[in-house]
Amino acid sequence: MRFRLVLLLAFGLLLLVRSGSACLWTYALNLDGRVDEIVELPPGAFATGLVSKLSREDWLARAKDLKQRSDQQPANHELRNDYAVMLVRAGELTEALAVLNDIEATKPGLYPTAANLGTVYELSGDVEKSLHWIQEGLARNPRSHGGSEWLHVRILQAKQKMADDPDWLKTHSILGLNFGDDARRARPNAEEFAALDGSQTWEDLSVHMQVQLRERTSLVNPPDAIVADLLFDLSNVLALNGQLENAIAVAELAQRYELPHGELLQRRLDHFRDIVHKADKPLLNHNEMLNLGLNRLVIWLSLGVITLLALCAWWLRRRRRQRAVAAKLS
Repeated sequence: MRFRLVLLLAFGLLLLVRSGSACLWTYALNLDGRVDEIVELPPGAFATGLVSKLSREDWLARAKDLKQRSDQQPANHELRNDYAVMLVRAGELTEALAVLNDIEATKPGLYPTAANLGTVYELSGDVEKSLHWIQEGLARNPRSHGGSEWLHVRILQAKQKMADDPDWLKTHSILGLNFGDDARRARPNAEEFAALDGSQTWEDLSVHMQVQLRERTSLVNPPDAIVADLLFDLSNVLALNGQLENAIAVAELAQRYELPHGELLQRRLDHFRDIVHKADKPLLNHNEMLNLGLNRLVIWLSLGVITLLALCAWWLRRRRRQRAVAAKLS
């Protein structure tokens, strides 16, 4: 009976904590300056999450550990693949390419090998081979990276066009969506959106762009016109999704990566800021974001304590049963 009571209490607390977690979202403004929906991360945390990365020394240390393990298990292609990935992140492209080509030769047809070869060739400047391997990876696993690899293909196709016309991004975009040329921003027409290969809704598109940007910004540094273009369009998409503060934070990030047509970005950013300034709800400051992070930490610690209590109660009950059985046998 006592065991059931502990479990019931733990389950009830878990529900309360989960409910509290859902309430730890921040309000977001839409383009009309009204609260339209709530989002999980505040603007500063959202933008920072797009560009966080480890140092080269960190990646080399991880590569060294994986090299030792893969040398002990030479037939383990997973360890060899992960070793190659650490080399890529550390900038050791030649050695990574050799490892990945060897994996493809000895164990062909794996999706991670194709995707990683595509990334290494892109970082090496060979766009043609990169596009071949990214498309091969997409054929091997169409749902890879949350179904966002169609956007990686578009990025490489844009690089091909930029090789012929270095100013291509001044008059085009990777997505091919027309958000207008004035500060207020227009909604792209349905035909343009339908031409996107892998997104069914604006929310899908936002998620796909975030997935690709997190991967790309971990490998390249500003200035980068490709990243800037994606960030600018992500800012427009977030604004359409009613997340104006996040749109501002991402647009500011696009400025750091130096968008080719930065004057439009600045005018749109000023327009977004003006909406927020006139609204009743200000942007979260640093202390508010810090408090939000502390609240989340408390919630996860509470979850850990509840789980531990439930496990202890189960173990104590099991021990009592074992002792009772032993007493009967004796």
